[in-house]
Amino acid sequence: MSLDKWEDNSRINRRLKDLQAIFEFNGDNKSSNHPFRVTPTGLQQIIDRQKIKSYFDFKCGDGTITAGIGAYLGLIKEKIFGGDVYEVQNNAITFVKVNENQSTINLPSNHVDLITSFVTFHHISQIKQTLTELVRILRPGGYLILGEHDCKNEYSLSAKYLNFVHAIMMIARVGEFADSPNDHDRKNQHVLNNDYEDDTDSWTKQKSRIIEYIKSIYYRTCDELQQQFESVGFHLCATFYYGFDGSNAQTSLDKWEDNSRINRRLKDLQAIFEFNGDNKSSNHPFRVTPTGLQQIIDRQKIKSYFDLGCGDGNITAGIGAYLGLTTEAIFGGDVYEVQNKAITFIKVNENQSNIDLPSNHVDLITSFVTFHHISQIKQTLTELVRILRPGGYLILREHDCKKEYSLSAKYLNFVHAIMMIARVGEFAHSSNDHDSKNQHVLSNDYENDTDSWTKQKSRIIEYIESICYRTCDELQQQLESVGFHLCATFYYGVDGSSNPQKLFYAVYQLDRK
Repeated sequence: MSLDKWEDNSRINRRLKDLQAIFEFNGDNKSSNHPFRVTPTGLQQIIDRQKIKSYFDFKCGDGTITAGIGAYLGLIKEKIFGGDVYEVQNNAITFVKVNENQSTINLPSNHVDLITSFVTFHHISQIKQTLTELVRILRPGGYLILGEHDCKNEYSLSAKYLNFVHAIMMIARVGEFADSPNDHDRKNQHVLNNDYEDDTDSWTKQKSRIIEYIKSIYYRTCDELQQQFESVGFHLCATFYYGFDGSNAQTSLDKWEDNSRINRRLKDLQAIFEFNGDNKSSNHPFRVTPTGLQQIIDRQKIKSYFDLGCGDGNITAGIGAYLGLTTEAIFGGDVYEVQNKAITFIKVNENQSNIDLPSNHVDLITSFVTFHHISQIKQTLTELVRILRPGGYLILREHDCKKEYSLSAKYLNFVHAIMMIARVGEFAHSSNDHDSKNQHVLSNDYENDTDSWTKQKSRIIEYIESICYRTCDELQQQLESVGFHLCATFYYGVDGSSNPQKLFYAVYQLDRK
C-alpha cells in the first residue's frame, strides 16, 4: 500500500518538478530552487516552451507523467503522444504504438517539437535504430530531453548497485514492474506472475528471470550517449546533474546512514519509553498491542543497559544518554571490538552465546535487527537471561518473517544484497574493525573483471543463506521458554501499512528467576 501510494504520487510529482526546472531555467536567477548542477555554466534560457506545439514521450508507461508534462505545456490530448510496446489506456494522451525493439514508432515524419525519454535507453540494445527513428519524427530544431544513468555496462559498483535496484523493484513490484490495470509492462510482468507461492521451484524460476532481465540491460555513460546522439544530428544544449555539489550516491548514503538512522532509532525508543495510553495524540508511527496499555517501562528504574550487536556504538550511546546513564553503565556488545568512548565495550563470542558481563548486571537489554543473524538462538537467550536482573526488560527490533520462499523473505534478502553493494548499515565503512567479517565480502571486489563479480555474488548468496528469519510469534515462544513475558508489541504503521520489511518492536520483561 505505501509503495503503491509513493509510486502514484511522489514519482510523478518529482518528474514534473524536474522538467519544470529545465523548461524554466534562467541563468540570471541564482536562487532557482532545483536539485541540479547544470553544465555548461553561463547558460540563459535553454528551451522556449512556447514553441512546443506537439510532444512525444518515448516509453510512456501508464501515461500519467506524459499527460502531466503535456498539460504543463498547455497542449491538448491530440498533441500529447505517448509511445510504448504495449497499449496504454489513458484518456489524457494519444497512444502511439512502438515495436518490440523500439526501431519503429507509428508517427509521421517531422511531427513533434519535443521528445522525452526517462530511464528507457538502458533497456535498448540497438540504440542507433531507435535514434534514427526519433530523428525522423522530430521537427528540425526540436528538442530531446533524456533522463538516464551515467554508468558503464561493466562490473563497476554503479552497475552492480543499479542491477540490485532493478531486482528490488521486481520483488516489490514498483516502477516498471508495478501492477497496472492495463496491459502495459506485460513483458515485465511475466517475471512476477505466479512466482510468489512458497515453493522452491517458483523461487528458482524467479531468480533465473531476474538474472535474465538484468543481463538484458545496457548501461552507457553520459559521454557515450552524447557521441551516439551527435552521430545522428543532435547537439548537446545542457546537462542537469542531480546534486548542486556534484556529490555522489555514496556520499548521500553515508550522510543518511550517519544521521537519519540514529535519530529515527532514538525517536522509536523514546516513543516506547514514554508511551502513555491516556494520551491519544501521541506522535509515533506505531500500532501498539495489546490495547488498553498505560505505561510499559519505568525508565527511572534502569541503572545499567546492554546493547547486543551494537555496531559502532552510536545508537547505544544515544540511548544511554537519553536514560541518563554514565559510560560505565552503558555496555555495547559485539563480535568485533568497537572504539567508542561514550560506551563500555563488551566482547561477545562468534555465535553470541557468551557475553563478557557478570550475572544479574543490567536492567535493560536492546537488540536491533540482530536476532535473524543468530542460528542457535536458545544459547543467546539463555545468556541474556543470565546477565539481566529479574524484572529487567528486553527491547527487540526484528522482521516478522518466515525463513521460507515468501515474498517478505525474498524482499528482505534483496535488501541485504543492496546494503552489501551500497555499503550501508552493517556493511558501512568503519574506522574500527567492527563488521570485518561482513567487510570481507566487499574488499577488493569492485574491479571491473568477471572473476571478482562472480566471487561477490557467491559471497552475497552465502551471507543471505545464513540468515534465520523468524516470525513475531516464533520469537515470542522462544523468549517465553526461557522466562520472559511479552509486555507490548509496536508495529510500524498506525494503519498497518508503510512496513514492507515487516519490522516491529517487542518489549519483554524477565520474570523472577
